[in-house]
Amino acid sequence: MTLQEELALSYYQRVSVLDEQHGVWLTRHTQSGRLAVEKHPSVYHLDVYRSLMAHPAAHTPRIYAAVEDGTGLTVIEEYISGTPLPELLKNGPLPESVAAGLAKQLCEIVAGLHGRTPPVVHRDIKPSNILVSDDGVLTLLDFNAAKPFTGASDRDTELIGTAGYAAPEQYGFAESSPRADQYAIGVLMAEMTRGGFSRSALSARPYDRIIERCTRMDPADRYDSVTDIVAELSSLFQSGDNAPKTNSSCRFIRWLPPGFRSLRIGYMLPMALWYLFAVWVGMTLQVEHTGVAELGIHRVFATLGLLGMTFFLGNYLEIWERAGLARIRPLLLRWLAIAVCASLIFICAVLLAVILSEFVRS
Repeated sequence: MTLQEELALSYYQRVSVLDEQHGVWLTRHTQSGRLAVEKHPSVYHLDVYRSLMAHPAAHTPRIYAAVEDGTGLTVIEEYISGTPLPELLKNGPLPESVAAGLAKQLCEIVAGLHGRTPPVVHRDIKPSNILVSDDGVLTLLDFNAAKPFTGASDRDTELIGTAGYAAPEQYGFAESSPRADQYAIGVLMAEMTRGGFSRSALSARPYDRIIERCTRMDPADRYDSVTDIVAELSSLFQSGDNAPKTNSSCRFIRWLPPGFRSLRIGYMLPMALWYLFAVWVGMTLQVEHTGVAELGIHRVFATLGLLGMTFFLGNYLEIWERAGLARIRPLLLRWLAIAVCASLIFICAVLLAVILSEFVRS
């Protein structure tokens, strides 16, 4: 540690503990008053921190100091306020359009890291390392596991990453290239929309196809770069559809009926017509030899049956995942099971109508 580096660190005074186990402190610069975070990573690549300090990456914390001494590394980085992504996910999975907006932002941040010379591989992309501001801006944190990619090694010298998010090559099969971050992004996309990643639960939907390609075992089978992921997500969701929403907006969108959660006119208009048609069919139903009360019961339950089928077929509130249907392979068998369950919903509604009408008649 040089005298200049020691002086730079002396300006930061500890305010409170953020993570006692890992030695993370909230500090304040005595002259400017700005808040910062003091960290002491046990595993790190000093070259990464020096690169970020000299050339800050967009939507990542600025590195104010990275000082190495005989005991390890001291990092002083920008304090950024926001909601950790796990907090946003506590209320349940996000609509695909919202998750896609966050994934696009993340890919754009990572693309900036991969575009450096040499490329910087983050290697620890996960929900707890992501903050979302009130206006939906995403920030990527924690570069302790990040490393420069040279392509000169057969494998990583250290096995590092978070289980479930780390790509297979991070466990010693090969050197972690920029494509290792794609694997974590794919797992994160599944986490945001279905609460977890399961390869067997992936469907043929375009969003799931992106997840599947990101998480292929062989890095060569993934996308050429994260910018290709941005391009595919952009083709699926219009610019106005995939803007990240605040926590309250996400909760509101999640409860919208099938066809409306994407907030796309092309989907909402035909679904609105279908809902009106289903209500009209149910409420104009004619049943012979029934009184006014019994007919009313039949009409109400017929309407509920049609709407219940629609909500089930639209995977409302991720009911397929909760019922275990998303794990059925092959795809044809899965859709057959979904169709059977949807039919049972309507049949149950009819049976209830018959039972209640008989009760009223007696």
